[in-house]
Amino acid sequence: MAYLNEKPMQLSSFCFARATFLLFVLSLVLTPANTTFAHDNDAKSVGNAAPGGSGGGGPFAASRVDLLSNLTLEEIGGGGSVLANDCWGWTDSASSRKFAIIGLTNGTSFVEVTDPLNPLFLGKLDTTEAGQNRAWRDVKVYNDHAFIVADGSGNDQGIQTLDLTQLLTVDPASPESFTATSVYSGFAWSHNVVINEATGYGYVVGANTANNSRYHRGGLTILDFSDANNITEVGSFSGDGYTHDAQAVIYSGPDSTYLGKEIVFACNEDTLSIVDVTDKSNTSLVARSPYPESSYSHQGWLSEDHRFFYLNDELDEYNHARGPDGDFGTDDDGDPIPTKTHIWNVEDLDNPSYEGFYEGVEKTIDHNLYVKGDFIYQANYSSGMRILQIDSADPTSLTEYGFFDTFMANDNVNFNGAWSVYPFFDYGDDDVIIISDRQGGMFVVERVPAPTVMGVDVNLAGEEQRSAVESISLRFEGDVTIEAGAFSLIQRSTATEETFEPLSITVNDSFANGETVATVTFDSHVRNSQNALEDGNYQLTLTASLVTREGIPMSEDFVFGDEEADGFFSFFGDSDGNRTLDVFDLLAFRKTYGMTSADPDYDFSMDFDAGGMVNVFDLLPFRTRYGNTLPFAFAKFKQTNQGGKGSSVTDRAFRK
Repeated sequence: MAYLNEKPMQLSSFCFARATFLLFVLSLVLTPANTTFAHDNDAKSVGNAAPGGSGGGGPFAASRVDLLSNLTLEEIGGGGSVLANDCWGWTDSASSRKFAIIGLTNGTSFVEVTDPLNPLFLGKLDTTEAGQNRAWRDVKVYNDHAFIVADGSGNDQGIQTLDLTQLLTVDPASPESFTATSVYSGFAWSHNVVINEATGYGYVVGANTANNSRYHRGGLTILDFSDANNITEVGSFSGDGYTHDAQAVIYSGPDSTYLGKEIVFACNEDTLSIVDVTDKSNTSLVARSPYPESSYSHQGWLSEDHRFFYLNDELDEYNHARGPDGDFGTDDDGDPIPTKTHIWNVEDLDNPSYEGFYEGVEKTIDHNLYVKGDFIYQANYSSGMRILQIDSADPTSLTEYGFFDTFMANDNVNFNGAWSVYPFFDYGDDDVIIISDRQGGMFVVERVPAPTVMGVDVNLAGEEQRSAVESISLRFEGDVTIEAGAFSLIQRSTATEETFEPLSITVNDSFANGETVATVTFDSHVRNSQNALEDGNYQLTLTASLVTREGIPMSEDFVFGDEEADGFFSFFGDSDGNRTLDVFDLLAFRKTYGMTSADPDYDFSMDFDAGGMVNVFDLLPFRTRYGNTLPFAFAKFKQTNQGGKGSSVTDRAFRK
């Protein structure tokens, strides 16, 4: 993987202010007096980036996030004055191969990330305008096609379409220069394209005509994407003016009035606006919700249960940092504020309730965010990607779970660094995220998960016999810290007892080959010098708060042995682990009878007294058990953690 080792030079405050002023004057010359454009107050441009496209140096600062790989701008077709912007992803449904799509200021880059440790650059699609750089390029995917737009006065990007199945046959040793499959030219350019993959309808926002006029006032231009190469306009919504970004869903939240309808949650510069687009020819505004001290409502995303909406305001931090005189980057700057993530309760769509904001750790500008499960993945420019955890009991309560800083030069209030993230790839239990960084290129990272038990082995892995149980091992992915008292073991097979005191145990853990293995051996309730457990059913409990990975505790206690299928029991003579001593166990006993530990066919599990020889002293306990079954039954029990670090009471309904 590639690491960046040089810190970028920053433009002087004078140059920055001068460039911003010139851009402002130019917009006044070219723009009618009564027209407002998307980025009038947004200083983000190709020109304000670190020179040469250099990114922040490495190694990269991170917490609870691991770097899997990084391709620099040069490695994905950028570099020099060419910077990165948006990112998205595509998974081929037939092969499950995964591809990252990275927007560049002069085109779009395609990278295979099926193996996130070894990304493969496959090629680039140039913008429709040769040699033109556009700070804003956005892409979405539907039906195996990428749809790409770019924002900026005077360009004719329209919507570029690329058939993504072409990627499946590209040789990474010879990256391709792709040609658009088709170009939609119903408007000249737009800020973004939003696609509801459940319906095939798209919502272009901030569209403009060739003469720099707003198309549908820059609101929602509704397109049918069902035929990727024959996109058709089917409706619009302009009743609330310009829309900067949006999310379109088939609503499945608690508001029964809108259940099953197609709803757009739009970020409209100073509000969250909710639009019913079910009938494309008769769209309507459901609600318009402003919020205090808004500067530029940029983009947001719904919780998965459609109860809450989380929004980033791109300019509140920036405007505070500039100060009341509007002069940014000088000694008399204003008072920078921590990153704000704004929160709405949208359980009643007609009356969304603004619930306030989460105040971030850093004082940097927030950009695109996406929700997956209980986590918000947010690009925060110069402080990289921040991961916020949603409290499931109170979704208005957010905490920073971790971060990965892609831009190590500084944490200034500027538009360098992480532009966007894509957290929606399915890598099974691994939470892999793509980050696009303006100067640093493409990063592939993994959120370090809370510890989970990956597997349990009674005795050795794959061993079925329960004649002699001498250990139980739990396997965890990654380097896990297990505190003293984390394990509690009880013997729970005697239904006449209601209180089960913990057994005395010894725990040893080791880390190798990316796994932590904790092995429990037994100091009490043992029958011989080999410390094999006495006959009975056993239960092992692991206390969640005492097991951590990079400070992250397990999400809940882990219990093994409270189900018969767990197979955590000891029954001398049970060679096949079926709870019954039958003729098959007799044959296994006869095979080793009379042998000593020096014989190759000696079976220590049949050596009841651990005398080093299977003889008459082992035959007698075998005979007393022959023909019997060890029953498994639940009983009420009180579980007490080993080591006195806490206790919990668990009630089980008695079952035979």
